[in-house]
Amino acid sequence: MRIEKKKIHGKESRKIMMEGIDQLADVVGSTMGAKGRNVVLDKQYGAPLVINDGVTIAREIFFDDDLKNIAAQLVKDAAVKTNELAGDGTTGSIVLSRAIIKAGWEQVEKGANPVTLRKELEQAASIVEEALKQSADKVTTEEQAIQIATVSVQDEELGKKIGKLMFDVGVNGAVTIKNSIKRGVFVEKDGGMRLEGQLVGGVVENQDRWETKFSNPSILILKDSPEDHELESKWFPLMAQFTDWHKDKEGNLIVDKVFVPTLIVVAEKLSRRFIMAMNQNKAIIKWVWFRPTTAEKNMKEIYHDVRSMIGGDIIHEEESVFLSKFKISQLGKAETATVNRHELILTVSEEQLKSNEYLDRVNQVKGQITNAEDTVEESQIKDRYANLTGGVATIRVEAATDMDTIELRLRIEDAINATRSAMEEGYVAGGGVALYNASESLGKTTGEKVLKQACKAALTQILYNAGYEKIDQVINGLANGIGIDVMTEKPADMKKIGIVDPLKVIRLALIHAVSVAGLLLTSEYVVTSVDDKIETMREFFKGK
Repeated sequence: MRIEKKKIHGKESRKIMMEGIDQLADVVGSTMGAKGRNVVLDKQYGAPLVINDGVTIAREIFFDDDLKNIAAQLVKDAAVKTNELAGDGTTGSIVLSRAIIKAGWEQVEKGANPVTLRKELEQAASIVEEALKQSADKVTTEEQAIQIATVSVQDEELGKKIGKLMFDVGVNGAVTIKNSIKRGVFVEKDGGMRLEGQLVGGVVENQDRWETKFSNPSILILKDSPEDHELESKWFPLMAQFTDWHKDKEGNLIVDKVFVPTLIVVAEKLSRRFIMAMNQNKAIIKWVWFRPTTAEKNMKEIYHDVRSMIGGDIIHEEESVFLSKFKISQLGKAETATVNRHELILTVSEEQLKSNEYLDRVNQVKGQITNAEDTVEESQIKDRYANLTGGVATIRVEAATDMDTIELRLRIEDAINATRSAMEEGYVAGGGVALYNASESLGKTTGEKVLKQACKAALTQILYNAGYEKIDQVINGLANGIGIDVMTEKPADMKKIGIVDPLKVIRLALIHAVSVAGLLLTSEYVVTSVDDKIETMREFFKGK
């Protein structure tokens, strides 16, 4: 049995860990702001990437030194979490994390209690978060959506297209990005809807994105899902309709015709035996299981919203629709479907959107809004109505080269996510100003002082990337809500000139930065694995 060797590092490891965090923040932070730079990423296969997308850059950074790598990966993981929840904010989270950790370790070296400091940081973060919420404005006009998209994509014409589209489809509307045949950026809008949830099982075409795409899929919605012991009595009668087959002379099954070549099963739970049976035949029938994530109270209503658009029936015994008697003609239909770890996006034909069933459902949901019992229920119904009527949009992209196309797609994706986040929670002053202003009241405890100092990090980084000197002097001369427009190099009211950030992005970047900083500040030792071969070589050269 091989015993894995470990090495224990004490307080002296902080300096090396800080070097790793600094290098990570320097690289990713160089992309921040209107005058941020690109980063060239070497790829193991194919041409290098030239991009300024924070999350893509961060995911490529690893260090040979264990201590550097441990610290950098912790900070990176917290930042990636911000991106997963808000669709943006990786760079801001990393830059803010670096500032908190550096200032926090300085206080620990001076004798501050790490556990107390962590609690004070968390309390200070709550104060800043509340101040951010108070300073936020709601997105109520198309012009506001355009401003947010423009800041994110860093292109006025593109920002106008994306902002207009996002305002049109609404916060629950689905927008996908695809390659175009000809060069340029083109917007297409289709009927359809988006469901939050995840691809749980079945065929996963793109492992990196955990995504599968369908053309003309059949859709089975299960409100009641049979158990394993009901496979023969309930599942088999339906599965027998999927194909037409016969046996050859050796007794092998030969498929003559496939009636359901693609299938999406929408269900909260699914029989393990059914999953195994479908997976055994996934070369014949391309299928996935999509599990929606929504409040139990709304599940039934959401299923009926989907059904009104795609047709078919829902397996629900209370409504006398039984799986054992279900016919494949009762399956729903869509033109296209994209399912991944976050959502299911369906597009449908014009004919489906003109059906009486769909139009009646739209009017019914609209009536439910006025009959809602409270504001929470009213908000949920409004979200459903927007999803039902907003449709699905596609942005087709093609640039001069493949590398340009990848970079452009990433910027457009960030702009879509940033605009959606702003439509969810509102927007605040951009250019690093919002965090700086929200931290003004801090300063009582050591934790508040650390966070107040760190909240200047984003503003500092943006000015540094723009070539400013004496940055602290510039920042100290700014009034509340006033920042620097680095393109004109003049002070300006950020909101008035349209330089704004989504509240959700800034808020989550703050929460995750404080979280990872608290973990590192309260860690006294680091234990790393030792590579036996490397250690043997070191001993050999020492002997020399």
